[in-house]
Amino acid sequence: MGSFLHANGQKIVRNDTLTTAKKKISLPNRTFIVDRDTLVFLLDTVTENKGSKDSNNGDKFYNSLKQGAKKRKFTKELYNLIFVSPDKLNPTDTIKTERSETAFLQYHGKTIRHITIRILEPFGPTLYDTTQVSTSWLENTGNNLHHSSRTKSIRKLLRIKQGDSLDPFTLSDNERLVRELSYIKDAYFRVIPVFGSSNLVDLQLWIKDQFSWGANMNIGSLISTDFEIYSRNLYGLGHELSNSFEFDGTENQKFGYTGMYKIRNIRKSFIDATFIYQNTSEKGLYEIDLDREFATYNTKQAGGLNFQHTVRSFEITNNDPIINDSILGFNYGNIWYGRSFKVKPSKTFARRKFYIAARMLNLHFFERPNVTAESNQFYRNRTLFLTSLS
Repeated sequence: MGSFLHANGQKIVRNDTLTTAKKKISLPNRTFIVDRDTLVFLLDTVTENKGSKDSNNGDKFYNSLKQGAKKRKFTKELYNLIFVSPDKLNPTDTIKTERSETAFLQYHGKTIRHITIRILEPFGPTLYDTTQVSTSWLENTGNNLHHSSRTKSIRKLLRIKQGDSLDPFTLSDNERLVRELSYIKDAYFRVIPVFGSSNLVDLQLWIKDQFSWGANMNIGSLISTDFEIYSRNLYGLGHELSNSFEFDGTENQKFGYTGMYKIRNIRKSFIDATFIYQNTSEKGLYEIDLDREFATYNTKQAGGLNFQHTVRSFEITNNDPIINDSILGFNYGNIWYGRSFKVKPSKTFARRKFYIAARMLNLHFFERPNVTAESNQFYRNRTLFLTSLS
């Protein structure tokens, strides 16, 4: 997992620790000056094998691209912002070469004393080298425009708290959930034993932010285009906001707009809410979606609610294979609920569960083609019930 250096000169009896009475620690290519009573975590990392022919070709390509970019200041800054040197790609932490919960098994049952969260800027430092800093004006501008994740919002996402007994499975699940967030580039937990105690540990959650702002543009022709600007992490709250603007000179309604706002983890219930408004030449709708997934092994209840009021559309669902010539108007409702039950595992890493779930879906048209017993049966009002055992 790594090594710990304790700079107070005291002996620490652990297999993965080193002690030193010196205040100056020399490492390859780096020198760190630490204060007394400082705990320094040395991450054991290895780099991918670059001895293959394809790897050498890749190095040559990036080297030539880098040399070309250096000829002008703007392209040099752009290269530093977009590209990463091949020898810095995919550093493999020894923790990540095994099952995620394996790294925490030795701390199973220990009491969590403190949980601290460290958030890194999107440009500059990495989880593998936090001493790196942004050096170009593009990177500095990106960090200034970026809304850093708020510690309070991240803490609400944790399914563990101070005073809990450490469960390796819960910890690895929580690490995965944080890492999967669209505004997080990478994340991992670090467990630090409390000096002088055999039952207490501290947790550090290290997070590398993803740049929060983005834009898309699609130019179909001189008279048809659409533009979107979005934020994955609005004001560091973890909320998502998207605004899309359309223009099509061939349609009666030339301008269109689609807005989306997503709130994660409402009042720490792990329920996400999404609101959508669309008014374009092809579709007009209002939609609300509430969703709580079976996100972890310990999640007992999950469910969802989706309601959509479509006032104008040529299809029932996106990418619908049936495109109607006349305008459709309908209300769509979908609600489901599920319950899980743990099944006693037969192996150490086996986590088996039994799920039971039920769903009701309703589709009611208020504007549609003429429906008879012989024609347009696809546009009949309908209610669907589903149950599942798994």
